[in-house]
This record gives sequence, C-alpha cells and structure tokens, in this order.
Amino acid sequence: HALPTAVAAPRLVALTGSAEAAVTALSAEGFLLCALENREACAAEAPLPLWEAPLTAEKLLFVAGGESSGLHEDVLSLCDLQCFVPGVSCELAIGKEQRERLGQEGQNP
Repeated sequence: HALPTAVAAPRLVALTGSAEAAVTALSAEGFLLCALENREACAAEAPLPLWEAPLTAEKLLFVAGGESSGLHEDVLSLCDLQCFVPGVSCELAIGKEQRERLGQEGQNP
C-alpha cells in the first residue's frame, strides 16, 4: 500500500472555556466529531462500537470527557458520531447492572 503524501499533524485541544464552544468551532473547521463514551451514557439511540464507526473523514476529532463525569449531553448532541469500546476490561466498560450491584451510581464508576 502506498503511504499518503501528506499527513496532518495530530492536534490535542485542551479546553479553557466552554466545551460546547470548542466542539462547535472544531466542527465548523470541518472535523468529524466522534464522542467516546460508555454505551449506556450515549445519547444516540444506536451508538456504534468504535471499530464499526465510519471514521474515514480527513479531519477526525475524538471527544472524551472526564473519568468521573463523562461528556455532558450538550456536547454529545453536537458530535457526529457517538461511539463506545465494547468488551474492554476496565472500569469504564463495566455494565450498568454490575455497577449498580456494586453500589456505584452515575455514568462512570
């Protein structure tokens, strides 16, 4: 396979203001916005497993929230895709029922 002749440099965006404003601005720059969240925290009716998502855009931005709070619904609604990583052996992938059994509340353990 031939390698692309030009590859855009990755960019890390650290927020200093409103997450909604930053996501809106990056969307206006032409980025495809892919939210990464727990499956049950996704606002989409049918969130996609990450490896099934159509991530073919030239400009792609993964949007992730904090470990304890996740992404706010307003930010989720601005994203083009809402994806989750199924079957990962980490706290974020523990199912809702299992977290409830452990006495944990909220989107993330």
